[in-house]
Amino acid sequence: MNQFYLMFTFLAYDRSRAFYHMLNFMAYSVLNAIAKLAYHCPRPYMIDADLEVYGHCSQGFGHPSGHSHGSCTVLLVLALDWIAYKKVKGEWKFLYIGAALTGTFMIGFSRLYNGVHSLEQIFYGWQCGIFQALFFHYEIRDRILSNTSDLL
Repeated sequence: MNQFYLMFTFLAYDRSRAFYHMLNFMAYSVLNAIAKLAYHCPRPYMIDADLEVYGHCSQGFGHPSGHSHGSCTVLLVLALDWIAYKKVKGEWKFLYIGAALTGTFMIGFSRLYNGVHSLEQIFYGWQCGIFQALFFHYEIRDRILSNTSDLL
């Protein structure tokens, strides 16, 4: 997924924006790995042997859900940056944010449906993703874009 994400940002934007999105994705990867190691919370099928898992799943810890965290931060940062970049007005803002939240919800629901995460793990992944997306957009975005445009 990350190859397509970075390729899209590089083709749709400029190099500094692609760097910004790459930094967001790397921060998600590091923060999620640290949180999983800090919590040591097992996945639902590790606790209850009667649960049936659909598809292949990681044997690592499950708190927070990496898919929920990643989809939330990637889709929201992409939507918020696109809104700011194109200066989107009115109801189109709600369309982009709604599409990002719908995709995030669907990915989280699929993790619950497949039995690889509990609801608590998915909510915590969403919480981490929303916090990271808002932090990156409102605190880091302008600094990264203004400083890297001259370098790249």
